[in-house]
Amino acid sequence: MRMRHTIHESITGIQKKMITSGESAAIFERISDGFLMLDKKFRYTYANRQVARMTGRDVESLIGKCLWEVFPDIQDTSTFKAIQKAMKENRYVTNTEYYAPLKIWQENHIYPTSSGLSILIRDLTATRKARQEINDSEKKHKDLFDHNPLPLWIYDLDTCRFLEVNHAAIKHYGYSRKEFLNMTLYDIRSRNNSNKLKEYFKGDYYHETKVWEHIKKNGETIFVEIHSHPIKYNDHSARLVSINDITFKKKFEDALQTSEQRYRRIVETAQEGIWTIDENNQTNFVNKKICEMLEYPSDQIMGESFHNFMDAQGKRIASAFLVKGKKEQNYRFDFRFISKKGNVIWTSIATNPIIDDKGKYKGSLAMITDITERKKVELELLQLNDQLHHLNSHLQTIREEERTNIAREIHDELGQQLTGIKIQIGRLKKAKSDQPEIIEKSNHMIGMVDNAIRTVRKIVTELRPGILDDLGLEAAIEWQAKEFTERFGITCVVKANLTHENFSKEIKTAVFRIFQESLTNVARHANATHVDVWLYESKKNLLLEVTDNGRGITQEQINNSVSFGILGMKERAAILKGDFFIEECPEGGTCVILKIPLP
Repeated sequence: MRMRHTIHESITGIQKKMITSGESAAIFERISDGFLMLDKKFRYTYANRQVARMTGRDVESLIGKCLWEVFPDIQDTSTFKAIQKAMKENRYVTNTEYYAPLKIWQENHIYPTSSGLSILIRDLTATRKARQEINDSEKKHKDLFDHNPLPLWIYDLDTCRFLEVNHAAIKHYGYSRKEFLNMTLYDIRSRNNSNKLKEYFKGDYYHETKVWEHIKKNGETIFVEIHSHPIKYNDHSARLVSINDITFKKKFEDALQTSEQRYRRIVETAQEGIWTIDENNQTNFVNKKICEMLEYPSDQIMGESFHNFMDAQGKRIASAFLVKGKKEQNYRFDFRFISKKGNVIWTSIATNPIIDDKGKYKGSLAMITDITERKKVELELLQLNDQLHHLNSHLQTIREEERTNIAREIHDELGQQLTGIKIQIGRLKKAKSDQPEIIEKSNHMIGMVDNAIRTVRKIVTELRPGILDDLGLEAAIEWQAKEFTERFGITCVVKANLTHENFSKEIKTAVFRIFQESLTNVARHANATHVDVWLYESKKNLLLEVTDNGRGITQEQINNSVSFGILGMKERAAILKGDFFIEECPEGGTCVILKIPLP
């Protein structure tokens, strides 16, 4: 209180000086906090540069105006109440608040003076943001720790006392958090195991993964696999430990070596379905998980052929794999069962043949995992992929239509205009036939127009060659090959054998564009001197082969995810449900093969 009174007196004194002279204002211009003064009608009488920075207002525009006239939203805030309280009760008031219109956290110190109020405003935004980020980070890591499905704990290296445990550890071991934090590592071990732990700590244990016996609160002994890492925790040298309970696995292995009774008790708790059949394909054992999957009680499955729980397709598949099983072959496959309620259950099945001491086949054992949810996701992905193919097909169609429309507009509008210009220049030339200078310039301009017309024709042809629509695919391929040879000096020979030309526009466009891209790749990358092209038609397919004698293509180049030319050709083929192959030819060079099914 004494310090606040001193600050109050200082601010009051400075304010008085500022009233009599402007020299003391320089003090408040140098501080990093905002400072302003209000008269008894809450009108600004002074504000420093920091106030201008915080509010985005010019200081001169504030002087003489009422506080809530400038900032009307302040009337609903605790800052407004604090200002009124300081004025009314004539005493120092402070508050901290987030002011949304300015997006800042501010700490306000409000001092009554003889002429009104002096307010010191500290911008806490950066501090609050940093604190929030720290809190968010700590919360994130705490959430990862607390909600991890595996039991986790942190213990002190010197005392072995638990410093923290997560929910999974509490649930798994049965101790409350308070109980855990009053225990050490030795409290969850038997005496014999505790002695082993002491010996273990004497060695270099930091990089070892070991299996230990732990004792739950109910006295149950479990076998766990420990993974630990050194950390610093609340100024303690500690270790973070994750616990993997392998009790089931260990007991299962022991049970297989002991008795049928123990074996059955353990497999009934398995999270995978276990199903065994005899040499006649009759069920002789299913565990609880199988019954839950198929919604049948075990007595309705025992003695039955597992074919009875499949659809027709499943029966055919299962019969084929049974033949492999009788030949002592292991196999794994995805398979559908039909539950009692008619639901389709997708499963992953791994089988092993059961062979007696004489080497005779006695049946099979299957480990069955329910993958229905995974299959649903896979189906959704396939549907999404199909939608993307349709979208790409639509985009390709739009692109070709835009090319055609642009080509038509250029040909009809720009071509006609250029032709008109040429005619007008010719007329001008005749009219001025007695003026050599004009005739010379006219000839030059006619030459320029001719070049422009040729350029327009070239652009129109590249956008959408009219020959493809007018004369068909074979003529367009031959024309493109000729253009390629003339442009790059690479011999391109076309051998075509199309019995008819009634292909759809989509097929003609796709084949022509893939052929264009193939030639582009040859020109850019192949270093070839010769290209052979075969275009022919079978009863059900249209086939295009493009082979060059260049340097060849590597598998790495084929699989390159940024080879957009190859990806584009594959996608065009996929849209028409066709096949596209690109590979290095045995005799050298690259071979492109396209096969499009015909309706």
